[in-house]
Amino acid sequence: MSGRVLSVMTGKPVAGTVVTLKQGGNAIASITAGTDGSYSFTGIEAGGSYTVAASASIYATTATATFTVAGHESGVNVLHRGLR
Repeated sequence: MSGRVLSVMTGKPVAGTVVTLKQGGNAIASITAGTDGSYSFTGIEAGGSYTVAASASIYATTATATFTVAGHESGVNVLHRGLR
């Protein structure tokens, strides 16, 4: 599963965002987004329901996106709003 963290205000990537993958409310993996806002998690089970939470120091809130993996791979872009 992969995606990008983007600013709602500018549409630009939010580099250095900590992206956490959760299942059933429990964190199962965490990664730091690249300079282009991209992130990737491997070993995600098809049919599973997950939440991606993105937290960046320049934002006052954490953005989340909930999704179900339909096949072998799924893409989820997280749109972040609310500058500090």
